[in-house]
Amino acid sequence: MDQVFEKLNAEIKRTNQKLTMRTVATNLYASVPTGIVVVALMWLLNTFNVW
Repeated sequence: MDQVFEKLNAEIKRTNQKLTMRTVATNLYASVPTGIVVVALMWLLNTFNVW
């Protein structure tokens, strides 16, 4: 019974690692367009001297 539990635990850990990597990748992918938009807005505001 302990062996089965250990095996399950290992599987859960492996799955969690995969999920974490995917989450990080997704967050990075989602933050790139946001960053570009923010930079573009800042640049536009600077260009038109709104500050």
